[in-house]
Amino acid sequence: MAKVTGPLMSMDARGSIGKAIVFMAWKGINTVRQFVIPANPNSQDQQTVRGYFSSAVTKYKTLIATDTAAWVARAAGLQLSGYNMFVQKVCNALKDAKVWAVLHDIIPDVSVADVITVDGVSDNAALVHVKVGTAPGVFSQVFDEAAGRVAAGAFTVDCTALVTGTKYYFQVYVTEGAALAGESGEYSAIVT
Repeated sequence: MAKVTGPLMSMDARGSIGKAIVFMAWKGINTVRQFVIPANPNSQDQQTVRGYFSSAVTKYKTLIATDTAAWVARAAGLQLSGYNMFVQKVCNALKDAKVWAVLHDIIPDVSVADVITVDGVSDNAALVHVKVGTAPGVFSQVFDEAAGRVAAGAFTVDCTALVTGTKYYFQVYVTEGAALAGESGEYSAIVT
């Protein structure tokens, strides 16, 4: 790869010329290199990794707009999108031989004083927990779903004894030993 200044008599050049050379930016530096057709190994390991990505994308497609916005909020300030963060977390869980529980359709209800009631859907029967705090990404309390749900589906978690008029940030997650993982993006609600 060669560093170039004023590639092709211009300020910036991108793309290939025939199948000979490729102009591109690498870490903000204009470069040129030989055109190479990348190898596509079809090994068992490669197929496994592709399966992880396929599964992660399928799971992401079950999220509604508020869920994807929560993942965007959670990835704020990082150099990856909410989509990429979700896919990364699912792939890492699958790589570690864990089942990923998708938590979606999450809606906070603040109609009761000093309480945020978190309703949503889990595609797993494991009990759900909610981390709550007053700053993004900083959680000081954990509230657990009441025991009793034995199948995948709707869940409700009451986050109680909160301060009226305060904006709270929260994430929903599940854990069940070493075999299960699942997290949501970051939501917020103001307690009435």
